[in-house]
Amino acid sequence: MRLFSRAMILTACLFLALSPAWAGQRSRTEKSPGGPMLTRLGFGVYRAGDVKGYKEARAVPLEKGLCFGLKMNVNIPGDEMITLKGHLTTPGHIDPKTGQVATSRDWTVDTAGGVRYEPFSFCFDHDYELVPGEYTLEYAAPDGQKVSQTFEAE
Repeated sequence: MRLFSRAMILTACLFLALSPAWAGQRSRTEKSPGGPMLTRLGFGVYRAGDVKGYKEARAVPLEKGLCFGLKMNVNIPGDEMITLKGHLTTPGHIDPKTGQVATSRDWTVDTAGGVRYEPFSFCFDHDYELVPGEYTLEYAAPDGQKVSQTFEAE
């Protein structure tokens, strides 16, 4: 009887020692402990549809079809999704439909974990967006952390 009790105790101890919580491993749904949800890895410019051709730069030529943005690691398990809030401050675009000047834009991006570039960018899609000056691109994670970069469109 005493041998059976020791075997049960030994089995329970081994189970607890090897479980993810006791071994210091994260479960699949647990966020990265103590680390940032977003890690900025770089920033740069690329042509729409060609993220592989991205070049690290702060200066952005005023050209339709060019994009600028942040390369980030979203530090969550890859099968989970989070919603980031995007914000762009511009020198002022005159909306041709309303005639009003817009100095900022807000949007959301749903993304999975891992290294990402393309969804964290702004592209000059319309002629009225080709305005020289400073553009600040910012993303905020659900935990309130923000990453940003200022670009100079010339």
